[in-house]
Amino acid sequence: MALRLTHIYLPKDCSGCLDDIREKFKIIEHYEIEEKSWNEIKLLLDAEMTEPVLDFIENRYGHQDGFRVIVTPVEAVIPRLEVGKSPKLMMRAKKA
Repeated sequence: MALRLTHIYLPKDCSGCLDDIREKFKIIEHYEIEEKSWNEIKLLLDAEMTEPVLDFIENRYGHQDGFRVIVTPVEAVIPRLEVGKSPKLMMRAKKA
């Protein structure tokens, strides 16, 4: 399974981004880091989901000062993700 790690940087006053994304897309894992003047959201995505998620994020938040997205390919995940277990992983991600 090809994976991508997406780093989304938003100004502190942008809120609800992670909730919006989680409602619309299957996210394997997610993390949110709050800094003094900005937030970083990290999403672990199936490679096929990357473009629709990026289009949504850009359309919704692309006009914000400080907005940036960085996408990197993922070589490995430990513990290993099992093919066909996405619903279970999605449930775990939603609890975080």
